[in-house]
Amino acid sequence: MADHANIASEVPAREVRFTTVSDDEWRVRRIASGMPADYAEMLLGVFQAARAGELVATDPMLQTLLGARNSGSEIC
Repeated sequence: MADHANIASEVPAREVRFTTVSDDEWRVRRIASGMPADYAEMLLGVFQAARAGELVATDPMLQTLLGARNSGSEIC
């Protein structure tokens, strides 16, 4: 994400910063901004799974269900 912020900062007169916050801080901020607590917890779980690399693998069953090989570049 920091790379994306650096690229966006190349737009004249516009600085974009990337700041990492703890999971607890993120949760508190989302709830304080009006997000329901159960939704914040669910979404945080998705972020935690992504950080742990759990969303990068596909099950071989996907090929069977799709009837075609997934090259990884398609959005399914």
